[in-house]
Amino acid sequence: MRQRIAYALLTMAAVVAALGIAAPGPRRVNIRWAPSATLAARVAAEQELGVRAVMSREERTWSYEIPAAGLIPKIIQHPLVEDTHHLDRAEATFSPELPPARATVRRLYESGPLAVVAAGWLPMSAVLCVIALALAWPAMRASASAPSRLLLGGILAASLALRVMLVMSGGQFYWPDEDRYRQSRDMVEAAVAGDTQAMWTRAMASGHPLFKVLGMLPAAVEWKYGRDPRIPAVFFAVFGALNIWLLARVARRFGANEVETLLAAVLFAASTSFLYYARHLFPYDVSMTFGLLALHAAASAEATAAKAAAKDGGWRSSLACGGWAACAFLAYFGYWAFGGAACVVCVLGGASWKDSARRAVAAGAGLAVPLLALSAASAALSGSFASLLREFSGQVTQGSVAEGWRLPFEYLWHTEHLLLVLWIAAAGWCVATWRSWRNVRAVRAGLIGLLCVYGALAVLSTGLGVFVVYGRLARQLVPFFCLVTAAVLARISVRRPSLAQVLIPAVAAAVVLQAAFNGRQVFAQQFPPEFIANGEQAAGRRGASSAASLYTEYTYPPVKLEVPADSVEAMSARHPLQFIPYQYEGFTPDQRRFLRSTDMRMRIVVPAVEKP
Repeated sequence: MRQRIAYALLTMAAVVAALGIAAPGPRRVNIRWAPSATLAARVAAEQELGVRAVMSREERTWSYEIPAAGLIPKIIQHPLVEDTHHLDRAEATFSPELPPARATVRRLYESGPLAVVAAGWLPMSAVLCVIALALAWPAMRASASAPSRLLLGGILAASLALRVMLVMSGGQFYWPDEDRYRQSRDMVEAAVAGDTQAMWTRAMASGHPLFKVLGMLPAAVEWKYGRDPRIPAVFFAVFGALNIWLLARVARRFGANEVETLLAAVLFAASTSFLYYARHLFPYDVSMTFGLLALHAAASAEATAAKAAAKDGGWRSSLACGGWAACAFLAYFGYWAFGGAACVVCVLGGASWKDSARRAVAAGAGLAVPLLALSAASAALSGSFASLLREFSGQVTQGSVAEGWRLPFEYLWHTEHLLLVLWIAAAGWCVATWRSWRNVRAVRAGLIGLLCVYGALAVLSTGLGVFVVYGRLARQLVPFFCLVTAAVLARISVRRPSLAQVLIPAVAAAVVLQAAFNGRQVFAQQFPPEFIANGEQAAGRRGASSAASLYTEYTYPPVKLEVPADSVEAMSARHPLQFIPYQYEGFTPDQRRFLRSTDMRMRIVVPAVEKP
């Protein structure tokens, strides 16, 4: 009974938190300031009017949150306000929200119960969680001898919380490739208008159609409740945390015990290369989810073959493996190597050559059906899918094909540091002592995956010059490294339990510390919109009449800028491209050297005679 009440309270806490997070924020209004408004005067007027959350729109137009409707008359009548948008100036009220669903939701949240939830959802959900944990504590103590589920749940919760923190700190739409999510927004608008041809055209334009289709879910929320890039960013960040759980399930399916499963999750959660992209609107983690599902299906096929009573030889799992691999490719074309590696693991896991042949046919069918169906639909509606693939592959030219063989390790060193050393040491040990590891399914799958992914990247880049290898492609190696390393550490814990009592906690602590060290720059990063708003506010409060910004654009190739002779620096912060892992996304070795030797800090500069 106590556990049922605890589960009910946890459910209530989740509902309260979801309702609180979904509460519509303050209305935003655009204000165009008069040409005579200096920076200091504008900032003083913003403070006087009580507006918040400053965002630049164009030269004299800024967007603000208006916390109360009572501020509207003051805004309209202010002498420095030239014009406004989203306000009914005649009635001194907000303009009607569009679509009407937004206004309906806002009215609901202005009612008694939801208003209370919106105002105090955080303490309410926290109290409910504490009560639930107190009720469930006896049962938790009883399962203390096998705490892996509790620890895994904590790892997943912490990983998701870190990703949400990144999202809330900004950075969306910094990279040009993030514009693909805007196509999801266009697809929603086309769907509402009933224009299926336009929706299909947007889905197929510039690749990654499955990512855009999934992006329609947060885009529909934005369409109803207002555009906020944090909404889709949180949605896609969930896939990053989900991938940690999926890798743990893959390890378990390959026969790992609880310790090994937990170690695989810890190693994957500690990977910085799978953390820092969470704030951006990219398809990488979505594609990896499908890739891990393909690898789980491959593990299931092996588990089926291991059972003497199995009669299907794992063909259903093989079919699913191919299907999930196709989904990984359609979500992000660049992760074809991971899906292919999963299929190879599936095929080589057969009990005999005949069994492997059957698996190859099943996996090939699973892979081919979605791709052929999409090709047929594309030919009927908007042109050749094969032409789209050729066009996309022809665009992957920024960078240097010559360094494809070494870039994965160079990139992973800058993201993971000593974690990479641990991974390579574990993989090297397994290769050197292969005979003792060949029957360990997780190690066999991990090494096959490493060979397939790295071989494909190195051969097709440095060897054949087909495409350039980027950091985001090197990330495909990480799950396989984690599987192998977890298996090695778990064997030590079994064969030398006295050593393991010291070694395993020490390695886990070292991994966490290394992850904290690696991630410190990730959370310290600032991006141009937030930096410009904060910098101009600071300069205006100190009396500057105007301000300009330097190094606040995404530029390719990077260029050196000079501070104007009649200006001085008022505020600075590290440029996003000074975060070294970002430099492995299309930049050549010479360009990376330029980025590392040039003072590219983002700057707010003001006239020298008005130095704040």
